[in-house]
Amino acid sequence: MDISNIVGILLFILPGLLSEKIRHILDYPSKEKDSDFLKMVNGVLSSLPTVFLISILSFLINKTTSLREFVNMFDDLLFLVTYILAITLMSILSGFIRVRWRQSTLSLINKLRIKLGRMEDSGGNNWRKFLINNKKERYLEVIIDGCSSKGFAGGYSTPSEADSLILETDDVLYLYEDYDPEKLFTKVLGTYIDIEKNVVIKDYDMTEYNKWVDEKHDKFISQVDGAEA
Repeated sequence: MDISNIVGILLFILPGLLSEKIRHILDYPSKEKDSDFLKMVNGVLSSLPTVFLISILSFLINKTTSLREFVNMFDDLLFLVTYILAITLMSILSGFIRVRWRQSTLSLINKLRIKLGRMEDSGGNNWRKFLINNKKERYLEVIIDGCSSKGFAGGYSTPSEADSLILETDDVLYLYEDYDPEKLFTKVLGTYIDIEKNVVIKDYDMTEYNKWVDEKHDKFISQVDGAEA
């Protein structure tokens, strides 16, 4: 197999693999990891529309009349670079479209499930639905096998790593003697339960905490204004 054949195979497979990578980054991937063979198959299937469209455009622009003429054009370095750039851009666009398509499809499926009297499908990502989709400041309690940890959510992972999160508390808060998490966070707004891993995550209401912060802020402003006067 010569270099031109290898380049041709790569140009056929890479668009799909790139599209899959873009979708994986933008969307929330499932925990199950595909085998190398399945990745290759998905890459080929995802490449077909992109390669077909780019090839048709190339036929129209360059006035080629046969597949042999089209293949021979890859000997032209300028055409090869242009073709690679076009495929790369189309692959990225395809990745964006696939994310939107998946979301729209899930929305349509849920509408049908509701009409059939069934529960909505979260897409197998309750972690995303509970923690990630609703972007806001959170104070969480994580209980694993009965051991509890509390703190402000600093960040979340995706299943490509493993479900995990960071709990943190700013050192500045401990400078205030009246900072008492047990009094400021008392109401639970929602609870995430992983039955298989024996993990419970409680999402606390931050209303009282926000009031406490506003009071500290107003007191600080008044002290600054008094000092300036």
